[in-house]
Amino acid sequence: MDERPQQGIESLRDADILCIASANWDAALWTNSQHLMSRLARTNRVLFVESLGLRRPSVRWRDVYRVAGRLWNWARGERPVSGNLTVYSPLLIPLYNLPWVRELNFWLLRNSLSRVARKRGFRRMILWTFLPTSSDLVGHLGESLSVYHCVDEYGANPGVSAGVIQDMERKLLGKADLVFTTSPSLFEGKRRYNPNTHYLPNVADAEHFRKAMIEETPVPAEAAALRRPVIGFVGALSGYKIDFPLLLHLADARPDWTIALVGPVWPGERRRELEELRRRPNVRLFGARPYAELPGWIKAMDVCIIPFAINETTVNVFPMKFHEYMATGKPIVMTDLPSVTEYRDYCRLASSPEEFVRAVEAALEDDGRGVEERLRVARRNTWETRIERIEEIVEAYGRSDPFPPKRAVPRGRIGIDARKIHDYGIGTYIRNLVWELSRLDREREYVVFSYPEENLSWGENIRTEPDRSPKYSIREHISLSRKMRRHRIDLFHSPHYVLPLFHPCSAVVTVHDLIHIFHPPSRAAAAYARAMMTAAVRSASRVITVSEASRDDLVRRLRVDEKKVKVIYNAVEDRFHPIDGEAAREEVARRIGVEGEYVLCVSNFLPHKNLNRLIRAFGLLRKEGYEGRLVLAGGDPERAPDLIRETERLGLEGEVLFPGFLPADFLPSLYNAARLFVFPSLYEGFGLPPLEAMACGVPVVVSATRAIEEVVADAGVRVDPESEREIADGMLRLLGDDDLHRRYAAAALRRAGRYSWRRTAELTLDVYREVLSHG
Repeated sequence: MDERPQQGIESLRDADILCIASANWDAALWTNSQHLMSRLARTNRVLFVESLGLRRPSVRWRDVYRVAGRLWNWARGERPVSGNLTVYSPLLIPLYNLPWVRELNFWLLRNSLSRVARKRGFRRMILWTFLPTSSDLVGHLGESLSVYHCVDEYGANPGVSAGVIQDMERKLLGKADLVFTTSPSLFEGKRRYNPNTHYLPNVADAEHFRKAMIEETPVPAEAAALRRPVIGFVGALSGYKIDFPLLLHLADARPDWTIALVGPVWPGERRRELEELRRRPNVRLFGARPYAELPGWIKAMDVCIIPFAINETTVNVFPMKFHEYMATGKPIVMTDLPSVTEYRDYCRLASSPEEFVRAVEAALEDDGRGVEERLRVARRNTWETRIERIEEIVEAYGRSDPFPPKRAVPRGRIGIDARKIHDYGIGTYIRNLVWELSRLDREREYVVFSYPEENLSWGENIRTEPDRSPKYSIREHISLSRKMRRHRIDLFHSPHYVLPLFHPCSAVVTVHDLIHIFHPPSRAAAAYARAMMTAAVRSASRVITVSEASRDDLVRRLRVDEKKVKVIYNAVEDRFHPIDGEAAREEVARRIGVEGEYVLCVSNFLPHKNLNRLIRAFGLLRKEGYEGRLVLAGGDPERAPDLIRETERLGLEGEVLFPGFLPADFLPSLYNAARLFVFPSLYEGFGLPPLEAMACGVPVVVSATRAIEEVVADAGVRVDPESEREIADGMLRLLGDDDLHRRYAAAALRRAGRYSWRRTAELTLDVYREVLSHG
């Protein structure tokens, strides 16, 4: 039950703020939570609750030390920092993957935080949280307003239970009154779940960092002794954010430069790469330095850098140090992060190590003409201006009705055929579409038809109806039609090309491709597919397909009215994202016995997948000296004896591996451990496997066929699938050039980020609404 009072907060003056912070108060580097709350405490009372954590601690000394520190802080109780700000460390168990632990944590936190808030005399409180692990608390602390301040894509952080954290965050997004985000991608991602989402990029303490320009500001002796020019970074040396290979390249490319790194080594660091950096004579690691000294350190630098890696975490962050650097007037060189696009005129962006070196060279020649512009932008982006904007948002929300009446239940009961939920491509489509609809359209009722043994569980608005009719049978046309009448279905959606011939309601059909017409397993299959597709696209009110290429095939081959066809792209599941490569390789070795480097293809073994040519192309690759293996996963090798014979004929036994069909939970590790993904299919309607590989940050070699080109675009190497030589050369390009490999990996990750199952469901729901309104 929501325990919040009916009266909302109308201003950020004399309010009581309970802040669930993302860090401890005395952390070496301050985050958003400390900067904001220290300033809000000037006009409000603040209870600063130290980080609840995200990941399960390990037995490493660093984590043991952190747990001991946490217990010590808890034992200290409430710690006044100033007249208006108190710090508190609650007791909890950081095992968020266990449901019973989450329940226990909720009980512990609700009782301890309620007790402390009452003791401090808090009334009409604002719950201001920076962490998704606090989702259960919203509505249970007597708050008048809840704010989720999202500064990171927490589910992508290393060491966390990604699925659990993402579920908790979605729950928090659904319950929070206001959501603040610090990067454009976070804004786009979170506003899907909460319309009161606002984009507020990170800012800086401009007055503090402006001291770098003042003659009186002292330069630390260690910094003053450095050989010029000094290329400097101030911030945490975090293993999942910092591109250590880039720093090594920078140091090796210009040994006459001094690379100064000022900041703590964060949990998740890459020890080997850090040791490599320490061995470079022109690289100096100074560790964490007091906040008061940082302007002096930056004063000693000729160029300030932000050498972030490109991954799921960094593409969603806006580095706080950007505006800190801006406030010093120093030239800035950084990785080309999407979040800083609007500020690209004030810094130099680089997409590769070579570009980074050239950008630093250009920055060293900066004659100072951009200093005033950088200072002007910095003055507009301070914590004071940020708080002013936050106050405007809170006051505007307070003037609105914080508890609007519920909307009327929308018209239309929708039925969806989910009997193919375990098919690879179509099953992925069904599973994600229904899941997103269950959260997106909570007030309309859905009936999902599935086999009784599936025992599917969706949201409260999803009913499952068992149906035993076999796929591609006469019986399905009778059984599904009868059940549509029984359940008074207003709109039926068939997620593949078979639509019951006698449907008693409006219908939508998804035709993913025309593979059964272009590459049929038999003449009978081709005749059946053509008959069923033709009947479906003619009787359906709307036809959904998954690419412009498939739309053109439908219009050209089946004479479908193009105005009737809606292109809605497939997407990639959240579980496909970059993970630690070494951990992925260990899991691959443990589960399927593959060790060392390999090229991967995930596919069924149908003829149009073109795997015979891929095996022959791999044979050419081996002749060029490649020592890795080829892993062909996803199909049963016993049903593809021609592939086995081709492998034996070329003498590639033991080099081409057939692990068979693999469980879904293993695929992210299989992709992440691969050096390269190759997909030479002769025909696709969309092509999910390359997109899954790209979402894991793996570069891809794909067929230059229309649908795949449409999905992959320039983020992959495209080859003629009918040329074994060209397939081999495409693989060789990426395997033989580390810089090119890195560029394509980064491009793949960016491209995959454009595809969202949430967006797929939103567009599909638009089609449902149109059909229900107009037929």
